[in-house]
Amino acid sequence: MSKPSIITNFNAFTQNLGKKEPSKNGDYTPSEYWCNIGLVKNGVFLSPFGVPLDKQRKKTIPGPLTKNPEFRNQRIAEVALHNKIEEVMASLKPGESVILPLQVEIRRISEKENVEEIDPSENPFLEGGFGF
Repeated sequence: MSKPSIITNFNAFTQNLGKKEPSKNGDYTPSEYWCNIGLVKNGVFLSPFGVPLDKQRKKTIPGPLTKNPEFRNQRIAEVALHNKIEEVMASLKPGESVILPLQVEIRRISEKENVEEIDPSENPFLEGGFGF
């Protein structure tokens, strides 16, 4: 089994997002819809970077028996927002754009906390093996 690839240079990785992605027949299709992040200055939208929207997948919604209903409700709302953005995308004519009242969150991941080691025999995720 091969190891997953690790992104060591995020800037280099994101420079090619959405530019060319092979289709099923081997042709390349550029992204048609973009979420450009920036601000308006002197009547011009300045965007230092963008995310190809038509290449994004919807988040999955946990099942109704999830132990965290707040997280499930958050995911349901996120998928509904994704659907609303797709409606806006579908309404745009070629070359047209719209500025949505969205917010941009910049996040730095938290430092790893020192977690107390658990005896493997007490880990409920290991109980009963994995079935293979």
